[in-house]
Amino acid sequence: MPLKSGGAVDNEYAKGRSNSGLISIGKGVVPPKKLYAGLYTSPGRVAKVDLETFSREAGLTFDAGENSLDALVVSGDYLYAGMHVGPGKIVKIDLSTFTKVATLTLTTGEDYVNALAVSGNYLYAGLGSTVWPGSIAKIVKVDLTTFTEVATLIFAPGENTVQALVVSGNYLYAGLITAPAKIVKVDLTTFTKVGTLTFDTGEDTIVSLVVSGNFLYAGLDTFPGKVVKVDLTTFTKVSTLPFAAGEDEVWGLDVSGDYLYAGLYTSPGKVIKVDLSAFSEVATLTFAAVEEYVRALAISGNYLYAGTDTIPGKVVKVDLANFSKVSTLTFNTGENTVDNFALSPI
Repeated sequence: MPLKSGGAVDNEYAKGRSNSGLISIGKGVVPPKKLYAGLYTSPGRVAKVDLETFSREAGLTFDAGENSLDALVVSGDYLYAGMHVGPGKIVKIDLSTFTKVATLTLTTGEDYVNALAVSGNYLYAGLGSTVWPGSIAKIVKVDLTTFTEVATLIFAPGENTVQALVVSGNYLYAGLITAPAKIVKVDLTTFTKVGTLTFDTGEDTIVSLVVSGNFLYAGLDTFPGKVVKVDLTTFTKVSTLPFAAGEDEVWGLDVSGDYLYAGLYTSPGKVIKVDLSAFSEVATLTFAAVEEYVRALAISGNYLYAGTDTIPGKVVKVDLANFSKVSTLTFNTGENTVDNFALSPI
């Protein structure tokens, strides 16, 4: 079956920021001021949102052939966008001018950039396929200084299609779309695979990942949706939280304080609030009928932002204090399908 593109937030200022909503730059701590929404269009587009006014500030359209923006990550003053094309492409954007700097085209056979993550001076691109069950997964390592490909890690047969990436410490974790789902652990020092965790039967297709403390949470593309909790110290599964009927396909995950938030690919869209200490569902927020199919989540300060797979795309702002919708931002005509988010102070 065709694969939906990735919807999990996977960027240095979201998952990699220990989900604090703050960005550490030098000795200071700076809250993000801008939200960048990656749009799954042809060609791909990025919409820039001012968080203080919650308004669309600007839009950037890529060149022909740079289609289907499927992943975003911020590192320093640059935004990197992964394109779901073959061979895969990564577009580098200068955030200070909001203009495209360069495009890196991967080697032939390195197709469909589904996920991006950054650690230090390197960017990691998780590769995929367009059909189930996909092809053998690969991760490409890119030197950010030279913006060149330096290495490719190929997984074992049966370890197919990277759909989500997250970094914790010296390790990169890759969520795969297999049945049952698998997480592959990669040592970033040696850029080698050090372990694979296979979930139980019925726990299929990882589409989102987030880390909080010593635990990793994996969102599954199942009916109903499920979140699997993994102990990173032992790299073993702790437990699985299945949602209620109609709470399907967990395409977005993020953490704030003691709570995990799960964005669902449903009509209308939904966000579920999970108590991390009890690992239990405590509330569900259902959006308006036209706010369908949540594919991306990001948290900044006291607010959660949910991106929708609609025409045009929408961003729903949620107040975390009372877990209620504040307002909805609708993008311009042609700015469709919010697939992913990245946060930045510029």
